[in-house]
Amino acid sequence: MEKKDEQRKRLKNLSIGDLVWEFVPREVELDYHPAVVKRVDIEGSCVEVIDVSSPNNPIKNYNNFLTKSGMLATGFREEDLQENYKKYQTIIDEVIKGKR
Repeated sequence: MEKKDEQRKRLKNLSIGDLVWEFVPREVELDYHPAVVKRVDIEGSCVEVIDVSSPNNPIKNYNNFLTKSGMLATGFREEDLQENYKKYQTIIDEVIKGKR
């Protein structure tokens, strides 16, 4: 029950247009794939995202992901994350305006 409450709190702190990162295990390390939050489903404990790291930017649902604070905690630099926001700013703006 505590994990579910923690997940709800995380989801409540997200906003449409935020970036989140899916982590994909590889042989030696993890790959991190950015996605733009399109919808937050607190009851379903997931976010609907536009996967900007894949061709054609498919819409996916993530249950496990890292937020900006999680990425910083794993050792990523603020500057690197800001570069992701700049790189995907057009898609972020379209999501916020409801055009995607």
